[in-house]
Amino acid sequence: MAKEIPNPTADDERIHDSIIRQIDGTDRRPTGFQVAVRKGVVHLHGLILDENVRKAAVVLAENTAGVKEVRHHLSSFDNYSSYYVESRADIKAAG
Repeated sequence: MAKEIPNPTADDERIHDSIIRQIDGTDRRPTGFQVAVRKGVVHLHGLILDENVRKAAVVLAENTAGVKEVRHHLSSFDNYSSYYVESRADIKAAG
């Protein structure tokens, strides 16, 4: 049975907008970047070509006021080898 996902609160929406605004102001935005926030827990989604982009997105989210936890679902892609790696969290969740 699927868990019910709570609707975002006004604070969740403020956190979401803040993260999007901050990441848009950098040159380290993951491809297809998406942010979901529920009860102060931030989920980051997108594709990264450089590990520094993942680190920057996670640190940026962690340092946003009101954030309780950051879970990243950022997948890696290597242009040279065409090697694709899902996030550790998503691999673990798939069991």
